[in-house]
Amino acid sequence: MLWGGLHGAFLVIHGWGKNLGLRLPALVSRWLTLLCVVLAWVPFRAAGFAPAMDFYRGLFGFNGIAIPAIFIRVLPALNYFGHAVAVLPYLGDARTLSLPQAVLFLAVGWFIALVLPELHSMSRPRRSWALVASFALSLQALFFAPYTVPFLYFQF
Repeated sequence: MLWGGLHGAFLVIHGWGKNLGLRLPALVSRWLTLLCVVLAWVPFRAAGFAPAMDFYRGLFGFNGIAIPAIFIRVLPALNYFGHAVAVLPYLGDARTLSLPQAVLFLAVGWFIALVLPELHSMSRPRRSWALVASFALSLQALFFAPYTVPFLYFQF
């Protein structure tokens, strides 16, 4: 219910802004939309209200900030903002990325989310390549994952 309520609230806010003639730059609109969607996914995936609130507290740093030790070795000033961990606890045993991998994945992800056009506005050949690439990345993630997680919708 919280997930639906959040999406409804976001749509109401969007409607108010539209009625007031508020027009944000395209990049700001994309960032804001991505932020709203990511925040609304939390209660959808969480097992209940309390776990969702725990996740939000962690997301905004209220539970302290865990920073991979390799980041602190590269930028020692990060030690003032969080505590170093060899392995990020929520990723499981020995599942952490090296600094170049993390930077690369973040850069590629943000580039895809914020710079590339949406799928439906692409030309047909470009859309086909985007779908094939997405499928290939998803497939390799399944093959190289250390364990499988049941598909989310099976719990409904």
